Amino acid sequence: MDSNKIKSILRLYRPDIDEENKPISEALAQVESDPELKEWYKNHLENEDAISAQFDDIAIPIDLKEQLKKQYELKNATPKRSSWLAPLALAASILLIVLSWLDFSLGDKPNFAHFQQDMIAFATQPYEMDIVVEDLDLINKGFAKVGWPTNYITPEALNRLHALGGVTQEWKNEKVSIVCLEDEAGKYIWLFITKLNAFGEDHTAAMNAMLISEQPLLTHAAWQDQEFTYYMIAEGDIEFITSYL
Repeated sequence: MDSNKIKSILRLYRPDIDEENKPISEALAQVESDPELKEWYKNHLENEDAISAQFDDIAIPIDLKEQLKKQYELKNATPKRSSWLAPLALAASILLIVLSWLDFSLGDKPNFAHFQQDMIAFATQPYEMDIVVEDLDLINKGFAKVGWPTNYITPEALNRLHALGGVTQEWKNEKVSIVCLEDEAGKYIWLFITKLNAFGEDHTAAMNAMLISEQPLLTHAAWQDQEFTYYMIAEGDIEFITSYL
């Protein structure tokens, strides 16, 4: 089992919660015998603990139950084609509502700030990739096959990273192609691509690298071309994300 396969298995493993099956046991055994993997797994667990601690500090709106009920009723009142998208965990859905509660109402028009909050919540919650290939060209073809944003242009530095896969996500009835990558040290980078007109007349997405949070250390940046809006989140400092722009 190579190191990339081991990392893929252990990213989804929750110690003291999930049962330790054969692939997990084998991955953990190889981690113990490989100093680099052992250091990666130690950092991975520390990041997960830091993220979990941040969630514990979020105040839950008093009408959260009603908000969830309204979203459920709205979703089931509108017929949609059967979904093949990988579902996000319930915790992620609740976090999206909590983040949204902070500074806009449900009736507000979609805007880039709203998009940022939802994508940050996506990146910091469990999710599954529905395009499971470790090649940027194949990920791009996977998006094209199902009608998601494709033929986008990625910075040259990103093309040298290890691709983990892709996610086809919907946001406010807009399609978002999500590319998941990691560097040699195991730091994650998420690239979100959506149509330029996804935010209506709000085309002010250009944003220099900025810090999101110190614990865990996350930064983000955004840019546009003639067709797409790009939003990138990185598991590192400003110098780290800038090196991939």
